[in-house]
Amino acid sequence: MGNFIERPRFTCALGGALMAAAALPETIPIVHSVAGCVGSVAWAQQGGSALQVGGPCGCLGVPGSNLREREVVFGGADRLREQIGNTIEVMEGRLFVVLTGCVSEVIGDDVDSVVREFQRSGVSIVAAHTGGFRGDSYFGYEELLKTLFRDYVKGVRKKTPRLVNLWGVVPGMDVFWRGNLEAIRHLLEDLGLAVNTFFTGDDLLETLERAGNAELNVVVSPRYGVEAAETFAEIHGTSYVIAPFPLGPEAAGRFLKSVAGALNIREQEANRIIDRDSERFYRHLSPLTDPWIDFDFQRYALVIGDANYAFAVADFLAETLGWLPE
Repeated sequence: MGNFIERPRFTCALGGALMAAAALPETIPIVHSVAGCVGSVAWAQQGGSALQVGGPCGCLGVPGSNLREREVVFGGADRLREQIGNTIEVMEGRLFVVLTGCVSEVIGDDVDSVVREFQRSGVSIVAAHTGGFRGDSYFGYEELLKTLFRDYVKGVRKKTPRLVNLWGVVPGMDVFWRGNLEAIRHLLEDLGLAVNTFFTGDDLLETLERAGNAELNVVVSPRYGVEAAETFAEIHGTSYVIAPFPLGPEAAGRFLKSVAGALNIREQEANRIIDRDSERFYRHLSPLTDPWIDFDFQRYALVIGDANYAFAVADFLAETLGWLPE
């Protein structure tokens, strides 16, 4: 038997955008595509991330236009208009997000025009162009963020000191994404910051709506969310810092210093948090020191992961454990 991937860890742009939209509070995604798209996302991408397919608007329960041959031939705008109206009537949500698939984009449906009709009637709704051929799940996540920052986040004139927005951990792309966002938020809160994370169970939709108040955007990834940060800066005038995923005490220290520097926070404040957390970490690690040395536990390690995990794990193995990563 040859090699194969039973549960791929990413799908298409629609998959990434759908995972992220479903993770937002009080938000109802509406998929404008064929029925098979949603099933593929549910059992491939989400199936590869601890089967995260539940919830009232998870992949298997998301409203969709379910395009068929008729719409492919004559256009699916009327079907989308009907589906949005039905969804608003039946589903309880405060924000509706239309996500396009390959078919609706190939046939050229004017999704933006349909969405504007509902916006003029007072419905809080946006549309993200996430045809699967545009890119992978990470691209879809980025496109959703850019759409929200452009069309949903309110503009403000005055920034709130020490309020930051945090993104770069992609919903649904690994089993720990919620915990990672929460842990990084707590790390920044220890520095005396108020942190908007958007996608965790502690967040409210108002957090996203008022994200323009933030003094700084923190992208906790060298790859995912950087374009969204640029879009945010252009529209809302908020600067951003790219602070890679902090795994281990050394990386966490660099992360805190990077954010503190961008906010002109005194280095002593960051060092206090770094010293406290490092002491706690090494107190747990020190009982392992003797067997580590006696058994010659310096090892070569092959790291396989996405742009967040691969660099972060390799850095942890080298800087903290003394291993030799490849």
